[in-house]
Amino acid sequence: MAEFEKGDIFIDYRAVNIAGEKAKYFLCMNDANEADDKVVCFVMNTEGRMDKYHVGCNNSVGKFVLILGDTPLENTKGKSFLKNPTSLMLSKPRIYTVSEFLERSDIKFIGKIIDDKFLRRIKNCIDFNDLTFLEMRLIKEAFKILK
Repeated sequence: MAEFEKGDIFIDYRAVNIAGEKAKYFLCMNDANEADDKVVCFVMNTEGRMDKYHVGCNNSVGKFVLILGDTPLENTKGKSFLKNPTSLMLSKPRIYTVSEFLERSDIKFIGKIIDDKFLRRIKNCIDFNDLTFLEMRLIKEAFKILK
C-alpha cells in the first residue's frame, strides 16, 4: 500500500499564491511510497463565479467544479469540508515529494475522500497539453488498470 494515494486530500497551511501564503486544499493524483517520489496535486479554490461555470468538467478553462451534494467529498464522520462551490485548477498542478509531506508540520492530511470512479472523471477532464511530461506520466500511470 502506498504511503500517499491518489484521492488523498490535504491542506497546506503555507501554500503560496500571488497574494502570498494562504492555506489551500490539494488533491493528490498519484500514489507515492519513497521519500523522493513525486506527487502531482491540484489546488482547490472557492469558486465565486458559478454563473460562468457548470458542475463537473469545464475543460475549456481547465477547471473541475465540485459542489456539496454532487461530489463524494466526505471525511470518515460523513461531513464534507466543502462549504461553497470549489474548483480544481487542472492546468496548474503542484508537485510535492513524499519527504515534504513527512517533514513539514504545516501540511495536514484529511485522508482519502474521493473514490476512484470520481477521480477518473477528474482525470478525464485534464488537458494533458497543459502539463509537463512528468506530471502527465505520473497521472497516467496512476490510472493504469493492472491485469
